[in-house]
Amino acid sequence: MKQGWLTAWVIVCSISLFIISGCQEQVKKESSRVVQPDSQLVSGEAMPAQEKGTSEDVVGSEKDGRPQQKRQVSSAANIDFEKTKHNFGEIPPGSKQECKFKFTNTGGQTLKIKRVTRVCGCTPYRLEKELYAPGESGVLTVGYNASSASGSVSKHLSVYSNDPDNSRVRLTINAYVRPKMSYKPKKLTLALNKDNAGCQEITLKSLDNEPFAIKQIHSTGKTITADYDSSVEKTEFVLSPKVNMKRLERVKDGTIAIYTTHPHSNRITIFFESVREFEVTPQQIVIFDANPAESTQREVWVIGNYQQDFEIDSVSCRNGFVKLVKKERLDNRYKLSLEITAPQQTDENQRVFHDSITVKLHSGRRLQIACNGFYASG
Repeated sequence: MKQGWLTAWVIVCSISLFIISGCQEQVKKESSRVVQPDSQLVSGEAMPAQEKGTSEDVVGSEKDGRPQQKRQVSSAANIDFEKTKHNFGEIPPGSKQECKFKFTNTGGQTLKIKRVTRVCGCTPYRLEKELYAPGESGVLTVGYNASSASGSVSKHLSVYSNDPDNSRVRLTINAYVRPKMSYKPKKLTLALNKDNAGCQEITLKSLDNEPFAIKQIHSTGKTITADYDSSVEKTEFVLSPKVNMKRLERVKDGTIAIYTTHPHSNRITIFFESVREFEVTPQQIVIFDANPAESTQREVWVIGNYQQDFEIDSVSCRNGFVKLVKKERLDNRYKLSLEITAPQQTDENQRVFHDSITVKLHSGRRLQIACNGFYASG
């Protein structure tokens, strides 16, 4: 009996010693593994820590629209912008806006801004200097001169520097141009065969109920004017334009600019165009590789745009290089068949010749066609 208890006691002690020995072995293994202070254990392997300040920085975020990337701090120059996008929100037409893009040299060498490029002249910018010491910050001030057109706007600038890993940074400005004044019509179509060229009335209306006055009215070639009282302020004006028909004959198209005292819409620009009573196509004849011993055939069309009947009395040229071969009438059009013969060259260095064709209508109107020729080389 005593021998049985003795045997059982020996077995229990052996098991206990085995368990203790195993635990000590496990402790030795754990203690032999060196864990870096800024590391994490993943699947038994040491992985580099993230977001530990001097070891690496996380640059950019989805919130401000900047690309997410990790920048290793090095001895070279590093340019880091606080943001790369700016949204002005709603702005009035013709207004001038301004925003600031702050950056810092987070590298170990002097940062040099080499150049700043932009897509158009409506985005002026200012930069105080080109060189920035390590740790020094700077500001790029970017403006936007809004156009008169309404709608969404997106403009871009590129900043080039000596940052070897980020030599070009793209900046973006966004805005929505919302007019504070409406006007109609958007375009004036004028006709030479109608009283006052058939010009419509122009209506200006404040959309924010801000009273305004009309200061000035200018038009291309002083073709269109209108009566107004600059001392009167209202939220809506209806103008009756007056067209100078003689000037309109010389000015095919242009603009009429209406200047107002409205704080957010100080200028309204309306385009106008007039339909010519008669149209010549082509308006210019060009001859290449001309040879004085050979004639060149060309066709010219004279068209009445108002569907009126008209007659051509004569076709002549100033220098005698052009001859009318045939005149054919088709409804409200004439087809002129012309023969052009280059004159003899006065010297071997002469390369071009010129002539001017005049089409005289029965009404007394005269239509001009230019003719230019280039001699064959050699």
